[in-house]
Amino acid sequence: MAARRKGARRLAPAADRCTMGGMDHLAVIADIHGNVDALTAVLAEIDRRGIARIVNLGDHASGPLAAAETMALLRTRPMQAIRGNHDRYLTTLDPAAMGASDAHAHAELTEADLALAARAAGHSVRGARNPRLPRHARG
Repeated sequence: MAARRKGARRLAPAADRCTMGGMDHLAVIADIHGNVDALTAVLAEIDRRGIARIVNLGDHASGPLAAAETMALLRTRPMQAIRGNHDRYLTTLDPAAMGASDAHAHAELTEADLALAARAAGHSVRGARNPRLPRHARG
């Protein structure tokens, strides 16, 4: 183990840093792809840490798992969301033109689910110049 420099601050383990100092912290989630079990576990950890602000970087429901259940859970939590490439595919492509995972999810989703995915902010824009702008895959 390397010696610590004199006067250097020792940091708390990364898992505990987000709850220290009374700062307003943000949880960032992404690429859920219909995995409601993983989403449930992540939201429970966010709650355990007392984090109120969540940003979802997209790809909410696409995948062969539990698309409708995932969207139902997402609707219960306030969060900012951007549209991922698969969210865009689900809401703009004809199901016959989709890949297998997207087509499976599309068949499971209601019009309300698709409308929610379509309303996610469209920050998946080509050529974004601000490196701090949350964005998802180009496509």
